[in-house]
Amino acid sequence: MNPMRLKLRLHLKRLAVASAAGLLAAVLISGCGDDRASVGSPPQEYTKYLVQQAIDRYEAEGREATFDYYQSPDSIDGSWYVYILEDGISVVNANRPDIVGTSTAERSDVNGKPYGRELAAATEDGVWVDYYFTHPVTGDVTEKRAWAVAHDGLVFGSGWYP
Repeated sequence: MNPMRLKLRLHLKRLAVASAAGLLAAVLISGCGDDRASVGSPPQEYTKYLVQQAIDRYEAEGREATFDYYQSPDSIDGSWYVYILEDGISVVNANRPDIVGTSTAERSDVNGKPYGRELAAATEDGVWVDYYFTHPVTGDVTEKRAWAVAHDGLVFGSGWYP
């Protein structure tokens, strides 16, 4: 094979490898096949993702490890956190550890809305509940939109402040 053809063949191989590497990088960066949400996602999507992530953790690691993780401040992501209810009682809430052990089912917001009953009555299909609650970052009482899902006798929930 003449040197010119050899050079061309080597150049084409390098080009093919570079193209394949570029394509692979583009796929990885775009998250192709990755259904994870992020804080930059629409808030409804991210909230549902956090709740599902908590249920998945519960299934994979068990009750104690899940409760320990979500009771930790490390589980809080800005104003997002996961809370867990059992029989209408708050059993996990890293944002408000002072309400753990109290009845969520009996709680109403500043406008008298009995949001606790709605959260405690969540089904496996999930429920959106709007109410007013103390914003974990600002400390102000403000509107909150929460998603709650029943799973294995517990209710897993999270929300955001629109």
